[in-house]
Amino acid sequence: MNLKIYKYPLKMKDSQVISLPAESTVLSIKNQHEVPVLYAAVNTACEIEGYVNIECRGTGQPLNGKEVAEITETLLFQNGNLVLHFFAQKFPQVVHPFRVNTQEEINQMVNELKKEEDE
Repeated sequence: MNLKIYKYPLKMKDSQVISLPAESTVLSIKNQHEVPVLYAAVNTACEIEGYVNIECRGTGQPLNGKEVAEITETLLFQNGNLVLHFFAQKFPQVVHPFRVNTQEEINQMVNELKKEEDE
């Protein structure tokens, strides 16, 4: 296993999906120079693609039920005038080694999430 910490810049939008190796662990989401950034410990030897679903809500915005998360971070932007709450959930959490279509099924789930983002 070859672990490295990588960062992934995020957008300030309701929903997004980040691609990274399946054998990754989300460490945190932080504000770096007014840009939200996801930090992950990544196994660079892993060839299976994984995904992290990110939900972002401002204070006072309604939650829509997609905010189930492994990582929750509250970040301040614009000198504290903008407060955003980020919810991150990695999927798949378990990839069954005997299922042939696992990657295809994962890709379909990601495409469905991306369609929801565009709506």
